[in-house]
Amino acid sequence: MFKKKRLTPEEFVTAWQLAESIDFFCENTGMKRGSAVVRASYYRKRGINLKKFPRGPKGKKCLDVELLNQLISASTGAVVVTDDDGSADSIWTESPFC
Repeated sequence: MFKKKRLTPEEFVTAWQLAESIDFFCENTGMKRGSAVVRASYYRKRGINLKKFPRGPKGKKCLDVELLNQLISASTGAVVVTDDDGSADSIWTESPFC
């Protein structure tokens, strides 16, 4: 489709709307994924009704909240308490600053 350094807004919107996925868009435009996502987000904030692509593949692994909080606790000296709803509160047992 478009293979040049900087897409015009018209080219970007056309390519985005015709693409079947973010990866397809990036392959056809030469844009990096992060740049494409940021630009699409910027356009949406400005009122442009760009379609949204699904996030990640189906069956994507969920976050292991308990494991990640244990890693935080071990590396920061904080005790992390997780509520039943998965929200976490940190209780410092030693100074977090050097």
